[in-house]
Amino acid sequence: MFQSICNLNSKYAFFVAILEQIKQRKLDVLLEVEEKVMSKNALDRSVLDIISDPEFGTPDDKLRLFLVFFICSPNMTDVICLIHRTISRV
Repeated sequence: MFQSICNLNSKYAFFVAILEQIKQRKLDVLLEVEEKVMSKNALDRSVLDIISDPEFGTPDDKLRLFLVFFICSPNMTDVICLIHRTISRV
C-alpha cells in the first residue's frame, strides 16, 4: 500500500512538472497558433510578433512555429518577408 502511494506521488510530481513547462513556455498558445496556420485561419497576432515575444516559448518552440508557417505558407513572399523583418529586428 505504501509503495503504491509513493508510486502515485512520483507520477503526480511528474505530471505537475510537465504542466508547469506547458504553462511557462505557453505551449498551449503556440499549439493553437500552429493549428490556425495549418488550417489557414486568421491569426490574432502575426507569426513575427509571436516569434519576437520573449514570453513565448524557447527558441526551439519558435523555430517549430516558423517551420509550420514555412511549410503551410501558400507563397514564399510571406516567408521571405517574415525572415527579412525578423533579421532586421535583431
